[in-house]
Amino acid sequence: MAFNFKRREVKIEDMADAKKASLKHIYVLLKRIADTSKRTEKEQIIKENQDVPNFKDVVMYALDPFKMFHLTSIVSSKGLATVAKVDNLPEPTIENIFKKLDSLADANGASMQDRTELSWLASADDETKKVVNFILAKDLKCGAGVKTFRKFFPEIPNHEVALCDKDLEKFKEYCDNDPSVVLVSDKLDGVRTWAYIEKGKVRYLSRNGKDYTNFSCFDSDVTILINSIAKVYGYDPERIVIDGESIGKNRDFEEFVGNARKQEEADTSNFEYHVFDFFYKDNPSLPLYHRLDVLKNIFLTSNFDKLRRVKHHTLLHWDDIDKLLEDALDRGEEGLVLKHRKDPYTFGRSRSWCKVKKRETVDLPVLRVIEGEGKYEGVLGALVCEYNGKEVKVGSGYTDAQRIEFMTNPPKMVEVYFQNQTGKGSLRFPIFIRDRFDKEE
Repeated sequence: MAFNFKRREVKIEDMADAKKASLKHIYVLLKRIADTSKRTEKEQIIKENQDVPNFKDVVMYALDPFKMFHLTSIVSSKGLATVAKVDNLPEPTIENIFKKLDSLADANGASMQDRTELSWLASADDETKKVVNFILAKDLKCGAGVKTFRKFFPEIPNHEVALCDKDLEKFKEYCDNDPSVVLVSDKLDGVRTWAYIEKGKVRYLSRNGKDYTNFSCFDSDVTILINSIAKVYGYDPERIVIDGESIGKNRDFEEFVGNARKQEEADTSNFEYHVFDFFYKDNPSLPLYHRLDVLKNIFLTSNFDKLRRVKHHTLLHWDDIDKLLEDALDRGEEGLVLKHRKDPYTFGRSRSWCKVKKRETVDLPVLRVIEGEGKYEGVLGALVCEYNGKEVKVGSGYTDAQRIEFMTNPPKMVEVYFQNQTGKGSLRFPIFIRDRFDKEE
């Protein structure tokens, strides 16, 4: 039996299997996926190798959004043999690595002893240590995200926030052209955030299922809100999910994102969590207007420090949308969100919600960078992105600091403005808006 890890075949006897300590063969496979920029090639590599020993295990541990290990990385393997003799740590095997990850996922936290033990178990070689760090970071570092891997490993738990459609005319049809069934709110310029309680601790997930580790400043308020909702319905608090947008109070998106991404010493004094919805995992069918009434009543009777309620208003006439949009833009918001007032919480993209913005934007995966010329020599000239299978050069909209950073550390996904689509299916006048670090694909 042979597996197509590289351009040449690698025989099974050359690899580690589940009884040995090394995950080097998985690192080689992930490296090959990372080395191609085309999504179709990445998918083909995953398809050809999905039965490789331990590949599915690593994917599941890394991409299950509800399995967290309370560690950000393991320590160097130097000197761990001595530690193992003293502390009688278990034998370094792949099976024991996974057992340790399971125990960490079931715990409420991790100790230095836990970190030492996992480091020892992953000490076979540098490649194994890197794979374990990928798992702890919830990122396989190969340019393919959970949506791609779920095509081949459908067992990966689904984490899909409700997403807006962009076709206003189709939204009107969905509403039977009746504006009275439409609720309107501002579209905020922040990062989408799910918040819920797990084993007594509040977790915050991005739209692609990754933990926001700097949002603990919301813990007290979120706990009060969830417990209040649970009391109204008699629900289990740990089955309730809050949906909203985390932003900086001063509306400086770049400053907010910088602090949201910091590993330590993040300044969260400016953070706010704007709540616009919630759902109960076991019964997401409550109509929107009912969910919003519950939120309104709780916010009227509770004193929250960093939580804000996103207000919704009934649309009186379709012709009011332009004026409402201009008012939202004047307040510094991105645009509007229109929602059908009677709909349940809908996972993924649907006709139930529609966003309205002044200019068209799109999120694009980054393929590679192009070095600049003239005054931009040595720094970023443009990001080459993919749009409907075509390459698009996005060369404007960056700050000087971003041109320096992106040259060596480009984002995986960016949001860009564009004027319209060209006759050849590309984008006309694309302009960089921001790094969509909360998305991967």
